[in-house]
Amino acid sequence: MRQPVGIADDGRNRGVQLQRGSQPWEPAAQGARLGASDAVRTPDDAEAEVSVDGVRVKLHDRSEIHLSAASSGVLRGRVRGRIESEVEKGKGRVSLQVEDG
Repeated sequence: MRQPVGIADDGRNRGVQLQRGSQPWEPAAQGARLGASDAVRTPDDAEAEVSVDGVRVKLHDRSEIHLSAASSGVLRGRVRGRIESEVEKGKGRVSLQVEDG
């Protein structure tokens, strides 16, 4: 099941890309839905935010997240680059594995 992903709309989100499973990378659209095995990446000077039910992961420029789980209140995945995560109290959890590079 695909969950909502929010793309930061601060004028810096040009070039943010989405990969569905093993499909080729494509431009990401605000409000796109993500599921396990999907990924989001940001180029230079761009940011993206993946969020589900009070759980938020913000990707800064030159960063990437490959989701292994995206369900109500849960985001789990491998990340590369500079990220921030936030969970509203009692709303869910984030589990991230950081990759080199």
